[in-house]
Amino acid sequence: MPRVIILFLLLTIYVAGSGQEKSRVQYNGSVEGGILRGARGYAFQVEAINGVRYKRFFAGVGIGIDKYYAKSVPLFGALRMDILVKKKTPFVYLNIGSNLPWVRKEFSFIAMDYWHTVESGNGKYVDGGLGYTVPLKGHLKLLTSLGISLKERTEKKKWGGDGIINDYSEDYKYQFRRYTLKVGLSF
Repeated sequence: MPRVIILFLLLTIYVAGSGQEKSRVQYNGSVEGGILRGARGYAFQVEAINGVRYKRFFAGVGIGIDKYYAKSVPLFGALRMDILVKKKTPFVYLNIGSNLPWVRKEFSFIAMDYWHTVESGNGKYVDGGLGYTVPLKGHLKLLTSLGISLKERTEKKKWGGDGIINDYSEDYKYQFRRYTLKVGLSF
């Protein structure tokens, strides 16, 4: 679903920009790092986003590393809109996509004949908020933002061994709601 929305936005921006001489679609990228704060404490995140800008609007795709609870890789579509038509401007942003686990399957021995596995699955990733852009030099800009983020993760935990008649398993679904504070560069 997010892919269809992003594709539609990119196509709309391209068509709208191709008929006008003064306005043009431009490549835009950003690299951001920040702190996540939720019920399980603090963690670090980093992300890279690449896409196109048309006037005050930006649409792109991003990838990151999210270390909250368990390390994961958010893969998402990114939308951003500048609120003012100025060099220094506040903006709103929304990132929607999937949260992919860093490690899919973990295996460990509990005792000599007993074992334990954890199989991690994909979940949703949503991040939205407000930010501020300050121009630095040329096309380089400083970005700061404050937002709210949702990260989902599924796990299937299994236990077994020689002395156990039936293997035992449990399914878990985690939802982490966090505040985000990010700083980065846009180019």
